[in-house]
Amino acid sequence: MTKGYPDKKRYAYIYCNSIEEKKRFEKLAKEAGVSTSKFLLNAIEIGLNPSEESVSSNAHDIEQELEKTRDELRIARILLEKYQEELRKANEAAPSLHIDRDLLELFKKSRRPLSEKELYGLLTSPQVGLYIIGDGQELSRTTEPEIHTIDIEAIAKQLETLEKLGLISKFADGWCWNG
Repeated sequence: MTKGYPDKKRYAYIYCNSIEEKKRFEKLAKEAGVSTSKFLLNAIEIGLNPSEESVSSNAHDIEQELEKTRDELRIARILLEKYQEELRKANEAAPSLHIDRDLLELFKKSRRPLSEKELYGLLTSPQVGLYIIGDGQELSRTTEPEIHTIDIEAIAKQLETLEKLGLISKFADGWCWNG
């Protein structure tokens, strides 16, 4: 073959999937400063024979990502254990989370602390007409007589729960609504 003419035996034709794909290859080759043929041959060579350096750096990147993921997993496990413990505590406290509406109403309407004795008396006495709490504030009640029996331990748990939730505060002379 004469010098200056390409050897036709060395040609390999590539049929691109689309004109856009061909234009993309040409653009990338131009940006790399080589012919489209050299660019494509280089890409094929790299794909068939990846260098040890690129494999090594890729493995290093994967190791770093794996360590980061392990750290995130450790944190997630710690948080999960913490949330499970909080859930366990909440489930144990669940029976005391039932708060009697009358008890809440007494605290909301009262402008002063209520003693245990007053609370038990107000919650267990017949409920006819209106109750008047020491300062003249009225609480509406049903018009039909209704005798309530009350579990002192249940009220104590409810008071404790309301105090833990920050809804009431305990004073020397009783409990007072924080709202």
